[in-house]
Amino acid sequence: MFKDRLTGIWPGMLDSFPEPHTNKLKNITETAIDNINQGDLSRWLSAYDKLPDLPAVEWIHGLSAVTLKTANDHTLAAKDALQELQPWRKGPFQLDDVYIDSEWRSDFKWQRLQNHLPELTNRRILDVGCGNGYYMFKMAEQEPSLLLGVEPGLLQNVQFWAIEKYANTGAAILPLKVEALPDKMACFDVVFSMGVLYHRKSPIEHLEQLKNLLSKN
Repeated sequence: MFKDRLTGIWPGMLDSFPEPHTNKLKNITETAIDNINQGDLSRWLSAYDKLPDLPAVEWIHGLSAVTLKTANDHTLAAKDALQELQPWRKGPFQLDDVYIDSEWRSDFKWQRLQNHLPELTNRRILDVGCGNGYYMFKMAEQEPSLLLGVEPGLLQNVQFWAIEKYANTGAAILPLKVEALPDKMACFDVVFSMGVLYHRKSPIEHLEQLKNLLSKN
């Protein structure tokens, strides 16, 4: 399932990165997927499979919650499936009348940051420790050329898929830790890492890792 979800991202990366980086990243990701051992994964995937296809989804930008609306309220069928993907740590999200009240109010942090961010339009962006992608959806409103997250938590990956099914941003998350990324992959214009630094045994080493992912200049 993970490999199927990621099939479409590799050709696009060839336009953004030198080919050796893309091939290395694909091999690292597929090896990680082959070694997944998570007992709850089948339950989370089953919940994702229950999500209905919804017609004419409109993404409402600029709101605190990542907000998606359909022409008519078709989302009651999605409510149970989304509840099966609890806990939602980052958020909030809203799909028609279904409001996902996350454990962390990520919108408060985003409001503090957004006026201090660099240009994101047409940029290659990496979000390290992206969780379920709440911040990536906020970044996607500015239409970066590439939007990639790394997040080893498998539940958070599936939560991202659930929202992306309707938001259709073209962003992707890889089920990796930042340490697994190829050495000297200095390809990104902007690198985010939020809610990660204070978990690191060596914060300076983490900042150096992030710096080494930035493209020249």
